[in-house]
Amino acid sequence: MNSILIDNLNYRWRKKGNTYHFGSDWSNSGIPFNSDERGFFINPFIKSLLLFDKIYIKTQHLEEFIFLFGIKDAHKLFITDNIVLIDDGGTRTAFLPHNDDYLLMNLSDVSKSQLDSIQERLLDYYKGSADRHLVKPLIFKAEKVKVDIDGDWIGHQCQEEVCLDLNNKNVTKYLNFRNSYDNVIVKPDDIVPLMRLQFANKSLFYQNELGIQNLSTEASIQHLINIKLNPVLTGKKGEALELFSKIIQDKQLPDLTRLYTNNIIDIDLIISLKNDISGKKFRAWFEDSDYDEKSVYKQLMSKSKNLSDYTVTRLIRWGVPNLIGIIEPISGAIASTIDSFVVDKIMKGWHPNFFLDDVLTKKIDQATREQRSLEEGKALEKKFGKIGRNDPCPCKSGKKYKKCCMTK
Repeated sequence: MNSILIDNLNYRWRKKGNTYHFGSDWSNSGIPFNSDERGFFINPFIKSLLLFDKIYIKTQHLEEFIFLFGIKDAHKLFITDNIVLIDDGGTRTAFLPHNDDYLLMNLSDVSKSQLDSIQERLLDYYKGSADRHLVKPLIFKAEKVKVDIDGDWIGHQCQEEVCLDLNNKNVTKYLNFRNSYDNVIVKPDDIVPLMRLQFANKSLFYQNELGIQNLSTEASIQHLINIKLNPVLTGKKGEALELFSKIIQDKQLPDLTRLYTNNIIDIDLIISLKNDISGKKFRAWFEDSDYDEKSVYKQLMSKSKNLSDYTVTRLIRWGVPNLIGIIEPISGAIASTIDSFVVDKIMKGWHPNFFLDDVLTKKIDQATREQRSLEEGKALEKKFGKIGRNDPCPCKSGKKYKKCCMTK
């Protein structure tokens, strides 16, 4: 099962009065997103729904996740088993004043970061809303699908890692530290660089501890991870999302994030694309660790609709456990007899472009046409009153509306 930890919400800037603040907000239930910000932060989630079986988020980001999608769609994503919550017991990063400097602290058991407190804040936030009844079911489901992790211990490990990083000139130069340090007591000017470094290390330790294959975080932090080169902190660091974004752009495929945030497509359509048989095959194919970026890009940019025999052979070598999940659940005894014949039957005659070009694009185009037709119908009704398909076209051509200006 392929998975991703999306941890870019750590790096959110927000304005309070004349001051910009970095990181999480402790004082209330979080700050809703403006439209541009929402599109930026929701983008990796939308793409990850198509690329990965499971998306992991931290408990401290649950409210922001709900603000991104809205309570209805966030609830749907949880009950369709797309989201897994990482519960670290309410661990937060903080800075304690230390003379004229600041000491990096890892606080554990922070009540505001625990699910009971989150539920109370959400109930208050949605007070008077028709969707308030979804708060408790969502938190209940989140509780059922969460995985527990020792945030206190990982915070300790991260702090040790930070001390090592502060002696790595490549790291401190990249993050623009203004001073040199041999401990985690820093000048006020270096609070943000140190916080970014701590966040990056926590993301990596959480990913490693839970065996999550992929990580999506702040773009510049992706590069920092490559600089660190710590053998303990291994795993894919967002390359899949970057490659998928490039393919979508170069193939001129529909921009799912824009369509979703503009209410042209809904979350049900995205979930159905993920669960489509071709969508499952696409994830299995895309997950192949033997593929380098050039190979994946070349195959997806081609107009071919068949995998080569060589590709199918490679899929047979790695793919039986991954591909079994594509077909109906089967007993362990039968599964043990699965061989290359099954993989060949599943993948032969199929190409990833079937999903990108035939399934994804066609479904999105259909949804776009339906939404456009609905909007045009409302505009026409406002101008001319209700117009039936067989009524005369408002343009006075003499033709029926369905044969003239009606959006097909």
